[in-house]
Amino acid sequence: MPSQKPNPAKKKQEELAREIAYDFLAQIHVQMEAKNMKQKDLAKALGTTEAYVSKVFSSARNLTVTSMIQWANAVELTPTVVTYENLDCVDEVDKYISPHVFRCCWEKCEKPLSMAEIEDTFSTIH
Repeated sequence: MPSQKPNPAKKKQEELAREIAYDFLAQIHVQMEAKNMKQKDLAKALGTTEAYVSKVFSSARNLTVTSMIQWANAVELTPTVVTYENLDCVDEVDKYISPHVFRCCWEKCEKPLSMAEIEDTFSTIH
């Protein structure tokens, strides 16, 4: 049987999925520290074991959208998904924009909850 050639597009998708998962877990960890939560506290809030929480933190595997919502809610965060146009003007490596960039922008705009609030913020700047 002929061997299958590696699929570069699939590999890039897997790398992006892993990077998104690690960034998500980093946000969970920061929130846990801010709330003085330990992994056992998170496990209790999730209704699972500390061993499972530790495994997810170390491998960033098996994170579904549903599990990300559960984990975020357990530390009093609200998750969201942000998409943006592909950045053809930069290297492949730099195409992924960290969620920290979006969070910093949101905070700089005084944490608006709607487009109307964003428009108000920018109208007072100009």
